[in-house]
Amino acid sequence: WQAITPSISRGGQLVIISTPFGQNNLFYEIYAHSKEKGFSKIKIHYSECPDLDIESIKKTIDDLTFRQEYENEFLSDINTYFSYELIQKCTNPDLNYSEERIEKTGEFIIGIDIGRKTDFTAIVGIDRTENKDTVKLIKILKNTPYAEQQKIIEELIAQKPNKIYIDATGIGNMIAEELKNKSDVVEPVTITNDLKNQIFTELKRKMENKEIELPDNRQLSGALHLIQRIKSGNSIKFEADRTDEFGHSDIAVALALTQISNENVVVVGEPLL
Repeated sequence: WQAITPSISRGGQLVIISTPFGQNNLFYEIYAHSKEKGFSKIKIHYSECPDLDIESIKKTIDDLTFRQEYENEFLSDINTYFSYELIQKCTNPDLNYSEERIEKTGEFIIGIDIGRKTDFTAIVGIDRTENKDTVKLIKILKNTPYAEQQKIIEELIAQKPNKIYIDATGIGNMIAEELKNKSDVVEPVTITNDLKNQIFTELKRKMENKEIELPDNRQLSGALHLIQRIKSGNSIKFEADRTDEFGHSDIAVALALTQISNENVVVVGEPLL
């Protein structure tokens, strides 16, 4: 913006094109105060593009994304625990990550949220140095048989990560138990509401302090943004609506599981014996 605007100081026209992306950015500021800033607004609604198969599109993305990308809504971050602004602050578009290989300079910690048919199995690995967690591994498995999931995780174990925290709640119990018997680096975890409270709180603290670096991954950012912190009676719950694109924000849960090893997290749940 600083580079472009001086280029038309002797005359010319500046056209800014974007879909909305929250309210904490320059595009929203210009759009919301267009008259004061000397701009005129043109809004193109998806209904002006009659060749779009809008029903098919709605099946592949969540409601918030649809409202933002097709309805042109500048959504507030009021209902989400991880705002787009916070996610962007931690995102490095030049950061490379792998789906299979572990490359570590410090401790390598993996979180795995198990799913099969309606949800995904999400695998996220961080390289933890003294000052920062860097996401270097992201793998999403959809409609993958348990035997194949286990084989993929065993291949990661063979690369000697320091720790793997694996969801042993419900359908994850069997895989977690078998993998624990094969390797001491595997820690089965029962995901309780208390645990989610701690690991998501710790993840947000790190993001706010720029102690974690995220790659530019749409599934990760979208899943994080869907996480809501909801007060229920005297307790706090962390929930996310299920979508075809992001599941139950499984990849966000997998990332949060990597935070169990932090000193701020004291509950691991009931490990399998």
